[in-house]
This record gives sequence, structure tokens and C-alpha cells, in this order.
Amino acid sequence: MSRPTDQEYQHFFRGYIEQVAEDDILPVLRNQGEIFGSLIDSIDEERAIQVDPPYAWSFKQVIGHIIDAEQIFGYRALRFIRKDTTPLAPFDENWYVSHADFDRLTQKQLSFRFCSVRNANIALFESLTEDDWSFQGQAGPGMISVRGLAYVIAGHLRHHEKILRQRLDASPMQR
Repeated sequence: MSRPTDQEYQHFFRGYIEQVAEDDILPVLRNQGEIFGSLIDSIDEERAIQVDPPYAWSFKQVIGHIIDAEQIFGYRALRFIRKDTTPLAPFDENWYVSHADFDRLTQKQLSFRFCSVRNANIALFESLTEDDWSFQGQAGPGMISVRGLAYVIAGHLRHHEKILRQRLDASPMQR
């Protein structure tokens, strides 16, 4: 497995892809699933619904956003693997969060949803041939490969996990 080249993704995704230094994405995705699931479980229910300025979302909303994004990126990968060339529209994460009531879900429910989506994506990626990884499709204004999407999934989680951990470390409340 190799890292995605600059021709395999839109510039918009560079920041997420650069979060992943590893060349083999599958162990990264597996390891993240366990670590992030544990992080979700460690945040108590009261803390999980709080918003810390300057942030606009509660912990549960951030976790819900991560789940939504991962599910969308996995769906895009499936479409591209199946050689579906229909252009896919971008998604507005703020719109999605504003139309989901993540704060009503328990941490256990969010953890289960995250682990379910992550495990489904891992199973999909584990089933790929070497050629499958390079298939591309249009998502939003540009093209992205299946390999690029796998790295975006991992980098997107790393990005948000860092922020969540910083918020927790800065909080006087117990986790």
C-alpha cells in the first residue's frame, strides 16, 4: 500500500491526509477504532453535551459529525469501487449537525455507531484488490481516489480527536 499522490485528491483534503504519516492505512484505521471508541466511552454524559467557546459543537455533536463524515466517505469509496461515475455532491457538515439531535443519544449509542461504521469501512477496505485503491470518482468539485478517501477518514478523525482531547485537558470538569 502506498500513500495517495497529489493527483488522487482535491487540495481541500490535504490537511486531513497530511495527518497520516503511515504508509499502510489499514492498521491505522483498526487502531483508531479502538482508541477513539475508548475516548468516547471516557466522556461522561454531562460533559458530553457541553459546548466550550470558541467551539460551536458539543462533544456529542463532534462525535456525531465524525460518524456522519466517515459514513459518507465510506459510501463514496463503495461507489467508486463499483465504478459508479455519477458525480457526488459535497455535504455541509454544519447542516448535517443542525439536523441531527446527537445530544439526545447516549455516549454508549454514539460509541456503538462509531465502531459499527468504522468496522464496516475496515471490512470494505480489507476486501479491496490493489487496483481498487486507485479508482476515482467525483465528490464535490473534484476527483478523489478510494485510497485518498481511506486517508481522509483516518486524518479527519485525528484532526477532531486532537481538538476533543485538548478540550478535555483544558476542562476543570471530570471526564
